[in-house]
Amino acid sequence: MRDSLFRAAQRGKYFPMEESVGQLQDDQLTNAAFQDSFVSLPTMHAPARKERKTILWPYPRGTADCIDRANCADHFLRFNPDYRVLTDLALAFQEHASLDHHRNDLIVFAPFEDIIPQLTLNQDGCICFRGRSCQVMLNELSLGYLHRQKLLDARTSLSADHADHAMPRHLATQIINGSRVGLFKAMQMTHFERMSGQLAGLDVATLPHTVAATENEARAQLLSMNQDGAAAVIRPFSASQGTAVSFVGPGKMGEEEIANVLTTQRERYQAKYGNNDPYPVTMSPFAEAVKIEGCVTDARIFVVYDPKEGGIRSIPGMVRRAQVPLANRSKLELANAATNLNALPAADAVDGPRVFPLAHPDILRSLCLTRERLVSLCIAASRIWADAFSKTQMEANADNRPDSPQFGYGSVDFVIREGDHKAVPIEMNGSNVGSHPAVHPKYLDAFGQATTHALHNLGLGDDGI
Repeated sequence: MRDSLFRAAQRGKYFPMEESVGQLQDDQLTNAAFQDSFVSLPTMHAPARKERKTILWPYPRGTADCIDRANCADHFLRFNPDYRVLTDLALAFQEHASLDHHRNDLIVFAPFEDIIPQLTLNQDGCICFRGRSCQVMLNELSLGYLHRQKLLDARTSLSADHADHAMPRHLATQIINGSRVGLFKAMQMTHFERMSGQLAGLDVATLPHTVAATENEARAQLLSMNQDGAAAVIRPFSASQGTAVSFVGPGKMGEEEIANVLTTQRERYQAKYGNNDPYPVTMSPFAEAVKIEGCVTDARIFVVYDPKEGGIRSIPGMVRRAQVPLANRSKLELANAATNLNALPAADAVDGPRVFPLAHPDILRSLCLTRERLVSLCIAASRIWADAFSKTQMEANADNRPDSPQFGYGSVDFVIREGDHKAVPIEMNGSNVGSHPAVHPKYLDAFGQATTHALHNLGLGDDGI
């Protein structure tokens, strides 16, 4: 069964540079960050389930995220070897056949594109895959796919200030990391602003933001934001891997230019997610980052649940740079403004690596950071996720839900702002986040441990921790 995972993972795209980055992370600094960033976050332990168990474990097709998730699933199977694994290859042999007759406990490990169209929601609010009830679905990004499939409205309980993290109350299947904060950048920005007092002492600054529910609203708001030529970033609802992130400016732009940006954004979103629109979108100022080889950068810090201590810790991850120096283009584009590794290659891209070890003296100097400030950033990342997830737990308790929400792992991406060198959080990723090999090799197993513990806490097996 474990072998099935690695046959599936072989079809994922692999970034060899991440492995090298992990080996270059400073051991002592990584350990200091890991130890000092602990934030207590107790979780409840549910009794073992007696019914047949089914875990949906989706991943984006053709990416390195498949490998990262296979490693986590493998960790779970080491301690729960009676589960049967069904990959996309196994499912193809019995296309559209019901799985309800299987007596085994099942892990369905397959691309989102294969899993989502075959899901239904029964009268009890439980997600079913080919007729079989599923107790758990991995990562909160799954909610976005369910929303686009019209199985549920992931935005049902978004409040006016976009700060409500509540799950759709009719959903009986548990979603690991299911706070929904990973779906909507406005929720993240509101969360950052709410925590600004706590974060300021860690040398972290936050950005203002606005939200548009329609393309007409977005056009009007962007015109207002761009009156003085300021640049803005537009992020769509429920998207990953930088899909359809767009930019306006710098320099004053007319209504037609802005309309073209929004049209292109919608087309790119639909190219990946089908006939869906990216709204509501979140708009914020473009925070120009310190540069490596003239290219803007961001820094990823991973957060993982520590089952032994009952809380969240952070691990320094990677620094990514854009493909093209910022000054080489007159406007912000994906090539010179985005650090995402899945973007199409630019013809004028700078040669050399685009991924670097965050916990490394040379890279810290490039980012105008000290070792102490990196530890502070890791503390900030832990606090950001712990605060967000504790609200989900409180809401679940208020609703008397039978299963306590479980946190596995995630990340916070920061920009080190040019000029004042403040760290600006720009994005939270949940357990959909990849690039695990970028961490120090000693800590690579933390992702699997956290995921296995979350599943065990839901009564789905033994954690072996």
